[in-house]
Amino acid sequence: MVEWGIQGMEIYSPAQKGAVARKYKEMAQRFGLVGTGGSDFHTESSNYMPGCMKMPYSVVQALRERREKSRAEWF
Repeated sequence: MVEWGIQGMEIYSPAQKGAVARKYKEMAQRFGLVGTGGSDFHTESSNYMPGCMKMPYSVVQALRERREKSRAEWF
């Protein structure tokens, strides 16, 4: 997927903790991806409320930098 242009992957999620979270964070770093996150729902039995997941502001900054770089490459 990296070869196809993927820019990020979800690493921050209330359901991903401990070793699993570290694994995804290391994977994102290894491939130069922005580590994103969310508190989206995939089941009706989810115990997570919208907004329950907090991410570092550096995620927003990294996404903005990627967007600006991408725009500059188009022009």
